[in-house]
Formats: sequence, structure tokens, C-alpha cells
Amino acid sequence: MHHAGKIRKISESNTPKPLYVFGPFRADPLKRILLREGQPVPLTAKAFDILLVLLEAQGETLTKDELMHRVWPDTVVEEGNLSRNISTLRKALGESPDEHRYIVTLPGLGYRFVANAREVRNEETEGATRQDAPRVTVISPRSEPYPESTQPVASEVEAVPGVWARHLPRRTLTLLGGTVVVVVAFGFAVARWHNQSLGRAAPPIRALAVLPLENLSGDPAQEYFADGITDELITDLARVGTVRVVSHTSVTRYKGVRKPLPEIARELKVDAVVEGSVTRLGDEVRIRVQLVRAATDSHLWAQSYEGRVKDVLALQSRAAIAMARAIQLNLTPAQQTRLASVRSVDPLAYEAYLKGRYLWAQRTAESLNKSIDCFERAIQKDPGYAPAYAGLGDAYTVMVVNDHMPIRVGMPLAEAAAQKALSLDDSLAEAHTSLATVKFDFDRDPFNAEREFRIALNLDPGYATAHHWYGLMLMWLGRFGQASEEIQRAREVDPFSRGVTSAMGTNDYFWGHYEDSMALAHELIAANPEFYFGHLLLALNEERKGEARTAISEFEKSLALERHPGAMMWLGNLYGVSGHRQQALKLLEELARRSNDNRTYAYQAAVIWAGLGENDKALDSLDKAFEEHESDLMMIKVEPCFDRLRPDPRFQRLMRRLGLVS
Repeated sequence: MHHAGKIRKISESNTPKPLYVFGPFRADPLKRILLREGQPVPLTAKAFDILLVLLEAQGETLTKDELMHRVWPDTVVEEGNLSRNISTLRKALGESPDEHRYIVTLPGLGYRFVANAREVRNEETEGATRQDAPRVTVISPRSEPYPESTQPVASEVEAVPGVWARHLPRRTLTLLGGTVVVVVAFGFAVARWHNQSLGRAAPPIRALAVLPLENLSGDPAQEYFADGITDELITDLARVGTVRVVSHTSVTRYKGVRKPLPEIARELKVDAVVEGSVTRLGDEVRIRVQLVRAATDSHLWAQSYEGRVKDVLALQSRAAIAMARAIQLNLTPAQQTRLASVRSVDPLAYEAYLKGRYLWAQRTAESLNKSIDCFERAIQKDPGYAPAYAGLGDAYTVMVVNDHMPIRVGMPLAEAAAQKALSLDDSLAEAHTSLATVKFDFDRDPFNAEREFRIALNLDPGYATAHHWYGLMLMWLGRFGQASEEIQRAREVDPFSRGVTSAMGTNDYFWGHYEDSMALAHELIAANPEFYFGHLLLALNEERKGEARTAISEFEKSLALERHPGAMMWLGNLYGVSGHRQQALKLLEELARRSNDNRTYAYQAAVIWAGLGENDKALDSLDKAFEEHESDLMMIKVEPCFDRLRPDPRFQRLMRRLGLVS
């Protein structure tokens, strides 16, 4: 099969050929020898010829016919000869069957040499041409025009020559980092060209998953670096909004898991997967990336990237723009400006920021406190670095939400950090989302909270956390249909988040869609047997169906997994309503013992007092929750446990003070 006009013909000039240096190898066409770190590598003559042809065309796809014609110009040979010699060559280069560090097979097309090979002349040493600043080079330059419908998109590569003795396996992706940021330009157009060349139209890629970058630095302490780069790449892609990009939370479950890509794609409901790895050596980073069409597990494109820490954000910006162009997205002027507008950042500040985000994602009290330290260190290194302030705001917000910090302390700190971030860069969706949470939970200002959520989602339509938290606010406001839409968008982006699934089930419960809510409760229990909320949600729905005994049993199962105050208050309310006064009072006593500087649990006490029919005590507790700025108080508009209190003037006055009624 020939592809004249689509694949560059290899020059057959008699001009003296250069040496080729790639990874630990050096190929000498004159002496016809392949060296690995100075030692000869045994290789047959024809395998060496194939290597030279591939090196001359590095980055280009060569058909099998073209390769055979170049290597056996005057001989008719079977295709099996080519396959056997390719196999011999791969073994000599140290590739195992599932690795594609140097040679990639494109089914139905041919072969491509994908490693970054450098031409060396006049015994030039490998380090002699090193440049301090990274540069962008175009791989596979083409001099012939292509029909518009088949023209591939050239890849952009950060090229800083260097010695990379470590091999890079198949899983590869973009990197940006505490030493470098490089975002991959994906060859989605190449996929279309590939399929059209086979006579069929390529289905569009509407959903994409970026699997966790594999850390090949030989240092487990660098996991945060690879993890942070994965998150940054997902964020860059999600901001465009045209292609659905699975969130970092949901892809993390595949870290270190060897699973067939088609299976992963089915679970995530995506059309394509990006795999990646990163090797960090000193102040340099190497990334190898490839794009895989999930349904067929076929490799559409692969490339290697090298870079240094300086100008890291500029590199990321150029790569992000190239990536958007490669997947044929029509960027709005605002998106183009946002991607193109970059500032330099202190490398140590950026590394501290990445480590902070890595710790923040773990959501424990210890990790959140450590993340705050990292964000503050980043700010000390670079006081003008807006993302570090946004990370600090996120950390304080989650500290409060998870009861690790008093709301009166944490929320003002979160607000100050978010406001500072936005004063430096008002395009940060994370900062707008944190500010929205402060506005609703602490300031009791639903109007401006909604405004901030909408700004965040306009800036980053794929930001799952913004959809999730906005959906929760809409639920507390009683706008269940809109809440369902927002939470569903969060589920599409973050399908394995138990928090998002819990939010959807809770919204269905308050909406009165009990069967749907129960189905989600069973889903939670099946997927997360140790998670308390599945049984809690099931208990709430059983109670609404009039099955008090079953509801009590499910509440008790929930509390056996975690003594969560939510389960305690709703069980206490049910005990009170069903005449089990002593059991309800015991739960009130337990909540009182747990009361501390972080939380008073006054809202939870109010729910139990309401179940006991003690309306004045319930209202007193609600007033206390208001004075303590307890965020759970924003639930009272939809909480059915307060239905008998709603006509009371004290209750109505409280609703107005909370901004929940006009």
C-alpha cells in the first residue's frame, strides 16, 4: 500500500550521512555500527538498514512497501522478512513487545521512529549544542501540500538535547513541572487522516481521559510531580469545554493498574485515552506521550518531549494552544487570550504548588495542613503567583467543610486567599469556586455565590468541583431540577466520585424522587461498602416510605461505619418521631460531648429536638447555629424535619436572615 503525497519520500542523496544520537544509542551510517553507551550492539545488516531509514524519516510514517523498497531495492521479498527484521531491531534497542520507546507500528500503515534523535556531525559531542533556553521545533515538517480533509497536524516539541539513559515505557503523557511544564499537542487530526487513508471516516473524539503519568524518575518522592502534571493537563483540556475530559479524581483509580485500555475507556465512557510517563533528571524532564483510540486500542500518535524549568508557563501555553488546534477546537477570543497570556514563575514556587495540590487532593487533616504549608511556601518564593493563593483558598475551604478548622477562622482565610488570587488573575475558576462557597456558607449571600459559580463555570466548563458545589447550593435553595443538571454534569466528568454520587442521591431525596435516590444509595453501597453515606441515604428514603424499622436498621449500619453527625441527627429525629425518646436524648448527649471549637453541632441538635416535638428548643438551637455560622443551617429551607416549625414567626425570621426567602 503506497501513500504518495501523504508520506514524505526519503531522500536518497549521496551526501555524507550524519551520526544519529538517541537515548543511550549512537548509530554511525559510515561505519555501519550501533553503539549503546559506547559499546557495540550486535545487529544484522538489514536490521541496521531499516534503522537508518527510520532515523532519516524520524517522526514520519513509512509504509511497509516503502521500507521494503528502500532496504531491498532490487529484490522481491515477503512482508514477513520486514516484520522479522523489525522484531530483531526492537530487541536490539531493548524494547519489550508492549513498549514503543523508539518504533511504533501503525496498523494498516507502516512504522514510525518516535524517539527524539539528534544528528551529530564532525564528531560533535552530545552536549556541545546545548541551549540554555528551550526551543520549539516542529516534528515531521512537510513540504508537500495536503488536501484540507487529510492534512495532519504537526506536533510541537520542547527540544533540549540531553542524555536520557533511562528507557521510557508505553504509558506517556505531558509534563510540566517543578522543573518543567510541557503540555502535549495531541494528534487527533492524525487519527482522522489515518482512518480516511483506510477508506473509512474516523468517529469524532468527544470524550477523553488522561491517565496518571507514570513516574520514571526512580524516586517515589517525585510522585507528587507526575500527579500534579496530570492534574494540570486535565485542567488545561477541560477549560476549553468542547471535549469532555474526565477529572483527576476519577482517573486516579487507574494509577499503577494494568488494565486493557478498551476496558478503561468503557468504564469512563471515553473515546480516546492519553497515556504518559515522565523522567526527571536534575533540572531537566523528559516526557513521552501517546494518544490511543480506545475502542480498537490503536495508537494514533506518539512523541517525546524534553525541557527545562525556565519559561515553564510559556511552554505550557504554547503547547496548550497547539493541542487545541490539533483536536480542531474553535477557541473563542477569550480562550485564546487566556491560553496565550502567561507569566514566568519561580521554579521552586511552582514545585511547591504542585506538591500542595497533590496533598490537597488527599483530603485528610494532616495532608490539608501540609498543603497549606506548601502553598504558603510557594507564595513566599513568588508573591505574584496567583494559583498558589487559589490553592490556599481551596485548602482552607475544605478544612472547614471537613470539620478540621472552625468556620469562623477558616472561611475568612479562604475568602482572603481567593480574593488575592483573583486580584492577580481573575481567570482562575478554582478561586471563583472557593469564593462562591464562602459567599453561600459563611456570608449567607446566595445571589453573589451564584454569580461566582457561574463565572467559574464560564471560565472552566469542565471543572467538576464547581458543578458539584453549585449543584449543592441549588439544592439547598430548593431548585432541584437545576441542581440535578449541575450534579449530573459533575458526574459525567467525575464518574467515580462518591461525593458527587451522594449529592445526586441527596438531591433526589429532597426532591421527592425516592426510587431514584434509593437506586443511587444501592450504587454507593455496592461501589463503596465502607462508606457510611450509602446506608444513611437508604435510611432516609425508607423512612419517607413509612418503613421506620428498616430505616433505623440502615441508620445503625451507617453509624457502625462512621459516627457521622448527619446520621446521628436524622436517626435522633426518627427516634423522637417514633416515640423512642431516651434513644434520641442519648444521641443529643453524644453530640454535646463532641462539640468543640470547630463545631457546636447546634443544627444537628435542632433536628433532633424537632423530632421530639420540642419546638422552642429546636428554634433556640437554630438561633445558636446562626450565631456560630454553621454552614449546615443553609439546609433548613428543604429539610422536611422542620415542616412543623415553618409557620412559626421565629423560623420565618431566620429564613429571611439567611437570605433564603425575600
